[in-house]
Amino acid sequence: MSFSDVIGHLDVKRALEEVAVLPRRHPELHERCGLGRWGSRTTCLLLCGPPGTGKTMLARAVASTLGRPFLDLRYGIYIEQNEVQLKKTIMMFERLNEPAQ
Repeated sequence: MSFSDVIGHLDVKRALEEVAVLPRRHPELHERCGLGRWGSRTTCLLLCGPPGTGKTMLARAVASTLGRPFLDLRYGIYIEQNEVQLKKTIMMFERLNEPAQ
């Protein structure tokens, strides 16, 4: 999936390109702006809005464009988990996002 697969949302796609894709592809630009090394700490995006507005498709497009895994973590699923289980889920997500060796 790519941004071209997502119909509409032109402003959102442009913003996601600027804040997620461009810094990952060209980290030197991020550093030059005084924002530090992109990805040097946990970096994530939170998309919010009503159901059916394309948030998941946009997130999948970002992940696909960057060649990164996509995990669809829905809040309702994790609200009933205890803290230990939630920490394990977060650690699994962080391991998936580690650079390949």
